[in-house]
Amino acid sequence: MTQNPGRRSIGAAPARFDMVRTGDLNGERGNVRMGRTFHVLGCLALGALLLASGAAVPRGSARDIAVGIAAPMSGRYADRGAAVLRGIAAARMRLAETMKPLTSSLRLVEVDDACSAQKAAEAARRLVAAKVAVVIGHPCGAAALAAAPVYAAAGILYLSLTRHPRLTEERAGAGILRVAGRDDRQAAAIADYVAAALTGSEAVAVLHDRTAYASAIAADVSQRLTALDRRPTLVIGIVAGEPSYPRLMSRLKAVAPRLVVFAGFPSEAAVILAELRATGLAAPLVGSDALATAQFHELAGDMADGTAVPLPAPLVHALRDAAPLAIGGHTTPLRAGLAALETDAATALVHWSGTLRAGWPDDRLDWTGPQSHPGTGIVPDDQDTAANTQAIQGLQFDDHGDAAGTSHAIYIWREGRLVPVAHPQAAGTSPGAAPGK
Repeated sequence: MTQNPGRRSIGAAPARFDMVRTGDLNGERGNVRMGRTFHVLGCLALGALLLASGAAVPRGSARDIAVGIAAPMSGRYADRGAAVLRGIAAARMRLAETMKPLTSSLRLVEVDDACSAQKAAEAARRLVAAKVAVVIGHPCGAAALAAAPVYAAAGILYLSLTRHPRLTEERAGAGILRVAGRDDRQAAAIADYVAAALTGSEAVAVLHDRTAYASAIAADVSQRLTALDRRPTLVIGIVAGEPSYPRLMSRLKAVAPRLVVFAGFPSEAAVILAELRATGLAAPLVGSDALATAQFHELAGDMADGTAVPLPAPLVHALRDAAPLAIGGHTTPLRAGLAALETDAATALVHWSGTLRAGWPDDRLDWTGPQSHPGTGIVPDDQDTAANTQAIQGLQFDDHGDAAGTSHAIYIWREGRLVPVAHPQAAGTSPGAAPGK
């Protein structure tokens, strides 16, 4: 497999570290051993980064491996903790099916960080004292930022589920890795969707309401579209709160855009959408995530149909598996975020467990360098277990510790629902048309 510059992967030089023996996931503590050796692919970077950070699986017990799970289990954000636990439970079921003799040793140590910086730091210290081999969780930004330095100082691998950009921008150590998307990457999803919809020299307009939130998104969308050879025809900042935008409509009518991107909030979006239709412009609106709310649908009414918006997506989950989301208050973006969090939690545990499996049967990890089997995380020496390897797929991290993968998915409003599509071609539709009900 070709090495990707800027991505961390397993080097050609062998490296080794000790790891504990296994027991049973359901409480039976036998010393089960396997008579097979497995090799880790170059694309499975978790183990290599664990080595680089100095973290190691502790030998506190010869019977189990402690895995820390940190999330808000109480308080107003307890739904995030519940999503993390659902993902971990799903991962354990998958691992029990595919590589039980090794993963049955995992012992979960759950802590409540209450989505609070202070309590997260305390929870992190408890996990350090419990001698966990790895920590998965802390989906809240403040909690993750407070806990990361504790794990870095202890040399414990932390697979973070937060989408807060600062985790990796102010990275506490080499063992701090994000197995989730980033909140500041919705612009990439918007631009990719728009670029896929345009043909030839069709015009596209990028509008924003001049707030810091909207200006940053508009600038990133414009930059990415330009890089994709789809430079925006117009980039315009509006004054929020105006009852109408006649000058803006005149400029838009002059270029007849194929799509109109609007970074901003529901009130202005609804006004712009109504005036576009009154002006005779049928260009669908592609909005920022602030338009993925019931408020936008209530203000825009039926005209909301066809508007595309980005929502949080799982890092490695296929978009085609996403389900339509019914609205209700702020339920839509919340459901999408929780679904992404659940899947990312499962991804983190499954991939990390794959690095453990590679060390059997002699309780050591032996890195053999890149292999040529893309899409498969582990390659067995013997053929009779080949089917089991498909459950593990490789993760790659950039130099900041962010995993390669999806951050946001595009959804289209249709009759009060947000229906997921990858992009117009993949969905078999065009912007403004329903990809399915």
